[in-house]
Amino acid sequence: MIPTAPPPQQRAFVSHYRMVTSGLKPPITPTQTKQKKARQTIRELKAAAKFSVKEVNTVPDVARDYQQQLFEMAKDSNIIAVMDTGMGKTLIAGLLIKHMVEVEHASRLAGGKKRVVAFLVPTVPLVFQQQEYLRHQIAGNVVPICGELLNEKQSDWEKILKENDVLCATPQTLVEALIHAFINIDQICLIVFDEAHHALGDHPYAVLMKEHVSCLPSNARPRILGLTASPVNSDSHALIAIENLQKILDCRAVTVMSEEKSLRYAARAKPEKIEYPQNDEIATYPRAYEIVKGWSSMMPADANLTKVLKDGIYILKQLGSWACARSILAAIYTLQKKADRAMLADGIMTSKVRRLMQTEDIRRQLLEELRVAGPADSPALSELSPKVVKLIEILEQYRDDHVFSGIVFVQRRETAERLRDILCSIDRLKDFLRVDVLVGHGGDNADVLQTAMRVTAQQNIVQEFGHNRINLLVATKVAEEGLDIRVCKLVIRFDMGKESMNLVNFIQSRGRARAPDSRFILMCEEDNWEHLLHLRELRIRESEIRTALVSHENNIPTSYALNDEEEPLQTSPYTYTVENTGAKATLTSALQLVEEFCTVQLCDQFVHSRPEYALTHLASTGDERFQASVTLPNCVPPEIRLTVGRPMRSKALAFRHAAWEAVKLLHQRRYLNDTLRPARGDILFKSRHDEEGQLREELQKGLNTLKSKRNKRFFRIKQPQILHQPWDLTNDYVSGYLNVIEVKALHDPPMSNPLGFLTVSGLPISPMEFSLWPNLAEVTVRIQASPKPLKMTLEQYRWARAYNHCVLSPMLKHTLFKEDEDYAFLVVPLRIRPGSRPVDFQLFKASELIDWKATASVESFDPEKFQSLLYKPDVVDRVVVDMRHWGRKFRALELCADKGPFDPVPFGDDKFKCAADYYQLIKNRRLIKPDQPVIRARLVTRKFNMLAYHNIAENESVEAKRDQDVFLLPQYCQIYPIDQNTIKAAVILPSILYYVELACRTSELQEKLSLPAALPQLITALSAPSATLQTNYERYETLGDAFLKLAITLHIYVLYPHRGEGVMTMMTHSLLSNYKLFVRGWKHGIPGYIVGTKLSRTEWAPMKLEKLEENAKKEVNKTDENPETGSQLLSDKQIADTVESILGACLDCSGVKGAAQALRNIYSDAFLIDWAGYIKAQQQISEQRPKSNPLTAAKMAKLQSLQDLIHYQFKDPMLLMEALTHPSSKDPNVLNYQRLEFLGDAVLGLLAVRYFFYTYPDLPPGRLSDLKDAAVNNSFLACVSANLGLHTFIEASSVPLAQAIGEYCTDLYEAAQQHVEGAEARQNKLESITHLPEGKGARAKLQRELEAEMQYWINIETPKAVSDLFEAILGAIFQDGGYDVEVAWGFLDRFWLPWVNEYIQPQLVGRHPFREMAMYMRSVLGCDKWRVPTKHDLEEGLFVANLIMHENVIAMDYGPSRKAARRALAENVLQMIEEGVEIANKCDCGGIKFVPGDWDEEPFLEKDEASMHLVS
Repeated sequence: MIPTAPPPQQRAFVSHYRMVTSGLKPPITPTQTKQKKARQTIRELKAAAKFSVKEVNTVPDVARDYQQQLFEMAKDSNIIAVMDTGMGKTLIAGLLIKHMVEVEHASRLAGGKKRVVAFLVPTVPLVFQQQEYLRHQIAGNVVPICGELLNEKQSDWEKILKENDVLCATPQTLVEALIHAFINIDQICLIVFDEAHHALGDHPYAVLMKEHVSCLPSNARPRILGLTASPVNSDSHALIAIENLQKILDCRAVTVMSEEKSLRYAARAKPEKIEYPQNDEIATYPRAYEIVKGWSSMMPADANLTKVLKDGIYILKQLGSWACARSILAAIYTLQKKADRAMLADGIMTSKVRRLMQTEDIRRQLLEELRVAGPADSPALSELSPKVVKLIEILEQYRDDHVFSGIVFVQRRETAERLRDILCSIDRLKDFLRVDVLVGHGGDNADVLQTAMRVTAQQNIVQEFGHNRINLLVATKVAEEGLDIRVCKLVIRFDMGKESMNLVNFIQSRGRARAPDSRFILMCEEDNWEHLLHLRELRIRESEIRTALVSHENNIPTSYALNDEEEPLQTSPYTYTVENTGAKATLTSALQLVEEFCTVQLCDQFVHSRPEYALTHLASTGDERFQASVTLPNCVPPEIRLTVGRPMRSKALAFRHAAWEAVKLLHQRRYLNDTLRPARGDILFKSRHDEEGQLREELQKGLNTLKSKRNKRFFRIKQPQILHQPWDLTNDYVSGYLNVIEVKALHDPPMSNPLGFLTVSGLPISPMEFSLWPNLAEVTVRIQASPKPLKMTLEQYRWARAYNHCVLSPMLKHTLFKEDEDYAFLVVPLRIRPGSRPVDFQLFKASELIDWKATASVESFDPEKFQSLLYKPDVVDRVVVDMRHWGRKFRALELCADKGPFDPVPFGDDKFKCAADYYQLIKNRRLIKPDQPVIRARLVTRKFNMLAYHNIAENESVEAKRDQDVFLLPQYCQIYPIDQNTIKAAVILPSILYYVELACRTSELQEKLSLPAALPQLITALSAPSATLQTNYERYETLGDAFLKLAITLHIYVLYPHRGEGVMTMMTHSLLSNYKLFVRGWKHGIPGYIVGTKLSRTEWAPMKLEKLEENAKKEVNKTDENPETGSQLLSDKQIADTVESILGACLDCSGVKGAAQALRNIYSDAFLIDWAGYIKAQQQISEQRPKSNPLTAAKMAKLQSLQDLIHYQFKDPMLLMEALTHPSSKDPNVLNYQRLEFLGDAVLGLLAVRYFFYTYPDLPPGRLSDLKDAAVNNSFLACVSANLGLHTFIEASSVPLAQAIGEYCTDLYEAAQQHVEGAEARQNKLESITHLPEGKGARAKLQRELEAEMQYWINIETPKAVSDLFEAILGAIFQDGGYDVEVAWGFLDRFWLPWVNEYIQPQLVGRHPFREMAMYMRSVLGCDKWRVPTKHDLEEGLFVANLIMHENVIAMDYGPSRKAARRALAENVLQMIEEGVEIANKCDCGGIKFVPGDWDEEPFLEKDEASMHLVS
């Protein structure tokens, strides 16, 4: 049935699969094979090739006599084997290839260099088909080569030549490799040309011979073998075509078969002419045609209705009215589907979408009217053309043939589709015919209304035909050659005439009829002398060719020659060769090389990034009468934009010579590299001291994207040298430094004397101050080190060690903190009163401040002497050790003399009723003394990590359970030598000592890299979120990333003045990649200084003094199994982020110069610390460029008006002129603004991040990114620029651009008016947001609604030129101001900041939908097995994004770009979640969910979590 038009309310959903017949399902289909829309995979191609060889290829394994004869000829000389289809040409090629491989193998054994065989085929499917065939014929390695298998790199070809003997390739792939010197022609010993008749004109076969093979001496050229069924590929004289083909391929065209032998082996069918009645006059048009014709006046011109009607008339004449009606309905349905897709483009109101929306009702009414008046399910005889009726009569003759197979060749794809529909609908044909179509893919210029078929679908149809599940194909010329189709009993040429069939079509299609008693029918119109004459000419020309080949095998003497433009030797003087690589440009390849260069240039939609050619007719009467010039896009410098060629004798040669001169100039200016490919800018700025080359090779397998977060490895934690020195016990005294700890709390006064600790060396900073959070309250810790070392006796050192172990062991794990180890810290008691002033070491000696008596008492303490104290009330002030509970330390709170071991007591844990129950390990309760009291106590706190507030809060419930009262039995306890007050003060010691370690480690890195940042800020910059400290590197990483982008952008901008925006962008991305940052971090040993793990009782102990290998770059393990002690697991992404955060910390502490110094020290000494130095470097480069013409008075007046508007006077007005020049400008003296826009974008990024960083100091980094994105996107900048009036100053030569800017300003004004009217409603929403916590779903939803209303410019189609203008002017001010960011900030402060303060605020900007979706997947579902692949739908011109969870597609959406598609997808998923759609049931990975309610406290960057799942 013909599909009905969907109702308007269902338009939002449009199926993404391709209809089999352009929107019409055929009435009857022989098979319902589901065709994939995706491009074919290599696996599918190989599978199809295996089928072709196994099932279809009928070439015998043993050579026939004529095949052996041709093989012997091919061994001795170059030949073109002309043989009918099915005669076994491929076997001859296989024999010769096998012979040449054996010869070359013997030559290599004798010391010769390796050479390979090239088997060239015209299509990609044939590459894999022939590769599969040759793989079974020869012993060497055969590799398929086509564009899809190569990255176009030198290394690819080197590997291919090294590992293989035969290359089965498309000719264009080999020609491009030769042009770019990836391979040399002398590395090939044999070239086989399949379908050699294509070697004419500019076909890659001909180019390969003319420009590469013919350049070698005759004795150094590779052997040539051509294979063809017809050496003629044009309408020229047969002898001319043969001689031309022989000259181009440097071969003899030979055949060893007579007509009789050919018929015996090839079973060639005799052409049979069948006539059908004429059908010139059209009596009536189908109702569908009349309907569309009536509606055509109401539809816009771009609706293609004129073409629909024109194609309908063609189908009407060829097939009849029924097929015409179906063709029209299918075309209208296709147009409607494409219109629906266009209106799904992320909601952006483009002019095209506006027109489509205005005509949507008309289109749907038209489609509904066509559906009602559409054709019946099957045609009546009167609705068929006489031609189709005759075809049906022919086919009915094969009703009783159960092994029937046939092909009907037609000229157009639409004819094939409609003819298939007819044959499937005729009742008397259904019982024996199984029909399908076989058409081509249509190429890049395929009509949008025509049906195309991908290669995989072609192979599937051929396979079905081979198994007789389909017995009749309606095919275009794609079935004539290339695909291995089984032999047929019937082949019909449905269309006749010169435009439908030439000699090659005639011979190739006839070759399909190779079955016994097969028929080859040509359908001719009655009394049509053109058809009859054309058929006669074809048969005469075929006979001439065969006679000439048989009679003149050695030579075909003619007086004809090649056309002048095709003469191989004529182009040889114009060859530009790169000496060091061998890459070369000729008149033929120059056009392609210039085109390739222009395609990589970055231009907007209003500028065509294509070369423009102009032709001049010279007055000369000689041969050289034409001269051409080529103009490159405006994004290249003016001095190389225009190139003029020399006079030539033809237009084509003139155009090619201009392109050839342009290639020479582009290479000389380094716009093309030495392989004549566009310079990509993969450049590293290495200093003379840089040893990165070898390291880069070792790390080449590292990841360059955010997915490197999953690439983890263990790194050894760096031990600071200042703490690593051992205690010197060789003398009578031990030297050390005293560090006094002073703790200041807001409320509770100190209850015990302060503590201190001894170190071998002095601390790097004194005093050292930081904060801790014990008991949910912030305290300030101040550590003051003695300026001079103290001396203690060996006995005092022994006392200090004993005291250190006793005071720390209650908080540490006994397996990690052993008494017999030497540690970098020795905690000692001090003789300082609690709450006294800071110690003045000028007044007191350090040794006098230590309470040596207390340390001595600890060493000599005997718990047996204090055993009686356990039974007295004085035990309350002491710490007791419960020996039955693994020596745990408890604070005694009360002696319960009235309670015994078996009396009920109020345990915090309900499972214990009495003290005896607490001692479950004692099985015999009679061992418990009943007459002893019990001690109410609490475990000494194990709140270990006090470096952050949230660490205490998260574990509060666990700690509360541990802090409950327990009741101990004195019988099993001992008195601990340290009193309770001292232990209470000592619980923060692990956090203090840990921070001191961090400070010493960080100080060592600070000194090593000369980092101009304060120590606390550097500690923050080195602290990963996984360390769970109070602050981490996330905010600094955001700031450092923006600075790094500007620094690298500036460096590239100045040093590469000839590079366009596209190349500079690639260079910047290369240097900004995580891989590059990871390399530099690893090189400088930064992983060893990163704080990557949290402070934990199960993992940390004070630093031991033992000799460990100091190598932060040593990789311990690739996995998390059996890590070495003192190592931490870090991802490559963490290391890259740390490098950026260090830059951010230096920027925070020392400004731009400080960050630039850190960049120079870490990244490369090629970067300048003082950016003013770039001015001098740029001046030196600018002096080498030709001077531009001075500006006219009118332009100077215009520039002055703009300078008055922006309140900035330029020192160099040409900079401002450049900032205003659009790429479409025709002014040859001024660069366009793309380079300045590239620079201004980086300046704006840094200044925007810096502003939000300081304005919102508590905002998480994800929200900083949201604000920055909202303040620098094209829509916002265009709005600011338009309101400022900058667009009125643009210098452009594009009428569409002017129209687009005018439409934008109109739409912007209307949207602003609506924005003003909705102010009151927005204020109510804004007040509601303030009552919702940050990060919650309800707040995020309300923020998205408010953001859409506040940012009224966001859904308006924005010409990028308007926003580019703002960034270009900012870049010009930055450069004119001596590369001073504060000068640029002055411009932003005046014109950008007021808009930001009004519209870009945290409560007005929601979280990016994709990031919000990512955090939902991680934090709520705990799912890690999800991804978002994004592909470009070539048919619809949109990007398609899918959310795939555990290989299930959850949602799909479209957009005009990858970002837009992902955003639309995320909004769709969030809407599903809000509406209660259950997606959690698709996940079964049981991931770890994040506990806290605020997602922004997640200990990793949200943007990293989101980006990890992107698939391109």
